[in-house]
Amino acid sequence: MVEDIYYHKSRKFSSAAAVICIRVPWVNSPECYNCVNFSRGCCIVREALYTRHAISIKREVIMILYVVRHAEAVEESDALQDEWRYLTEKGRSSARKMSSLVAMTGPKPRLTITSPLARAVQTAEIFAEKACRRNVIVASPLLLPDADVADLASYLKGCTDAKRVMLVGHEPQLGLLVAHLLARENSTTPLKKGACVALKYDRQNDEKPASFLWYLVPGKSRTTSFKKAFPQQK
Repeated sequence: MVEDIYYHKSRKFSSAAAVICIRVPWVNSPECYNCVNFSRGCCIVREALYTRHAISIKREVIMILYVVRHAEAVEESDALQDEWRYLTEKGRSSARKMSSLVAMTGPKPRLTITSPLARAVQTAEIFAEKACRRNVIVASPLLLPDADVADLASYLKGCTDAKRVMLVGHEPQLGLLVAHLLARENSTTPLKKGACVALKYDRQNDEKPASFLWYLVPGKSRTTSFKKAFPQQK
């Protein structure tokens, strides 16, 4: 009943590794967002149980998490309070380019959680243009600049149904969050304005909840090496 079973090699894996992909003829999905190697039309499954009228597929429970710092914004002044700082033209242009690159690199976000400050909301809206068409944007005080990282990490752990999430916020909170999820508690991973870090997040792993996938900075090439992304960290 299964159309075909084959081995697919990808640059995401070592040369000796192979991924078993199962195509099921009754599943008519244009994209599979749960595939670790982000290929189209296939997914990594542990077991496929199916009948003509119902299919049950057990997948690995993993979240792809994008952490985005807001793009360049105008400076605070006597006439403009911090929460109302808006994106500059350069910031908007940079965010549009970044959103396209992120959309081409991995599975598109289904849930975007943003700081309620204007510059973050505007960045989130620009990224949402290239996100999944069912993407939902939610503003949360958990992403305010002075919000507690532990509270945000706890919230992410409770997102049991979310598999593709984008966070849009500020420094230093985002850098502290990335360090926390990568089990680098005594360090920070500061994000440049408009930059994006992609993590593979496993909420069942308490010791090291996430693994580093890549880092993308406006105007530069994407890097999959943590040491190159954050050379100041050991």
